[in-house]
Amino acid sequence: MIETGLYSVDVWVDFENVDASGCLLACAVDVHNESLLAPGKVVVAFDDDHVALACVVGKIRRGSETLFRLDLAPGDIDEYVQAVVRAVSDPCDD
Repeated sequence: MIETGLYSVDVWVDFENVDASGCLLACAVDVHNESLLAPGKVVVAFDDDHVALACVVGKIRRGSETLFRLDLAPGDIDEYVQAVVRAVSDPCDD
């Protein structure tokens, strides 16, 4: 994991670097652990100002560079964190 101060994240991204289909492109050199970036996995992406959840769509080669295609999750990451905390901390009613 890459430490940002608030979150441990999986990959550094440039949120402006997208392909024609709108997928975010992340360079393999900016990935903490490539095994986390398998298609269908959910990862935490960040740049210097933002943190977001993303689903890995796939991996492509562009020249000598390996890029991961990511589909950003809608909303703020804090909403997802709060939902997970509620789900694991609130007892189920019978």
